[in-house]
Amino acid sequence: MMPFHDAWPWALGCAVVAAVSLLLWSQAAQRAFLVAMAAALVGGVGCLLADWLVVTDREQIEILFPRLAHAAETGDTEAILAALDPTLAPLRSEAELALREFRPEEVRITRLDVTLRGPAAARLARAEMLIHTRGDARGAGGASGPVSALIDLTVDLRKDGGRFLITDFEADAARPMDRRRPE
Repeated sequence: MMPFHDAWPWALGCAVVAAVSLLLWSQAAQRAFLVAMAAALVGGVGCLLADWLVVTDREQIEILFPRLAHAAETGDTEAILAALDPTLAPLRSEAELALREFRPEEVRITRLDVTLRGPAAARLARAEMLIHTRGDARGAGGASGPVSALIDLTVDLRKDGGRFLITDFEADAARPMDRRRPE
């Protein structure tokens, strides 16, 4: 586990130690319990502060995809293309084609699992997610229509200069979501 990825368990542990120390101090009135309480409170606040200040690789990826979903909703193609590895022209053209054929009105990521591999300097990652999307699809013949679908998406990333770039993606066939009830 990455340090400071989730400091809440540490902070809660420190709060419990502080509460027990306060209880013991109120019963025994010994200065050592008061010092232990203060140390536990400082430790808990320090953990939360470190968690807030340090952005781990996992958190960086967990922040990236909601930003890309928002960019897709607003039609910000440049923001999406900026997240792709610039050395992979086929990947960029495939993404541009997908963005031309589908104009999403809503993109919700309901599941995001991130797996990290390799040393910190050359970190690789894989993000597997389930996306609910709704929008307008344009076909090859110029016809268009509303679409609502679930997409299983797997994205490979690599860290380059402190940020993650998408190096490949694979989308399983979209499953249509028909909200009408059968009659």
